[in-house]
Amino acid sequence: MIKQVGVLALLLILWNGCAPKIGPGIATPKPSVVIDRYLEVIGGAAKLKKVHTLYLEGQAELYGGTIHLIRYSQAPDKMRVILEAQRASKVRVLNDSLAFEVTQVGNIPVDGIGLKPMQWEAQLFPQLYYKERKTRLDLLGTELVSGQPAYKLKLTDANGDVRFEFYDQETGLLVKMVDMIKSKTYYQDYREVGDVRFPFEVELVAANRGTSYVLDSVALNPVIPSTVFEFNYDW
Repeated sequence: MIKQVGVLALLLILWNGCAPKIGPGIATPKPSVVIDRYLEVIGGAAKLKKVHTLYLEGQAELYGGTIHLIRYSQAPDKMRVILEAQRASKVRVLNDSLAFEVTQVGNIPVDGIGLKPMQWEAQLFPQLYYKERKTRLDLLGTELVSGQPAYKLKLTDANGDVRFEFYDQETGLLVKMVDMIKSKTYYQDYREVGDVRFPFEVELVAANRGTSYVLDSVALNPVIPSTVFEFNYDW
């Protein structure tokens, strides 16, 4: 009996010495576990995969004024974003691998670094496909986000693109993302919409300038006409 206890104690010592930790007494989870937990807390993979289209509407604080925001999305690669101000509006459309800023006088191509965030958002729940698309996940440690500890994940896509995602240690929710051009996106106020949870407050910080979006409504699987994703100013 004493010998068995001694062996068990030795195994525990070896395990504790080898298991990586983040913070006092906290064993580091695998990056895939962090992603799986996030998918589970926002609804579960099975329910998320049933969401094919999405409609968002809300208000954006930009350049000291309020702008009306509308976004139509159809997974995996279609999106139309409309920003309406009192005197002007801005429209961006993604359809497959092409994206344009659509204006009344002509279309301006969106490519390179400007295209990648649109492609990422159009997937609706890109974390579902990290394994399938061979995205490499590395857990770098923890950082405080809004005063709370969050796991910092480095994501490297198959094409070499790199970004960082931060998941709240307690809730498991995605709370921050940093993209290739170092712009930061903060996600807050998650609410239930049907069987899925969405962040109703999103803040984008780029070039030391912040933009805040507050959603008024979110609709899952609305019927969206194909003309919405055409490169026309008026559809």
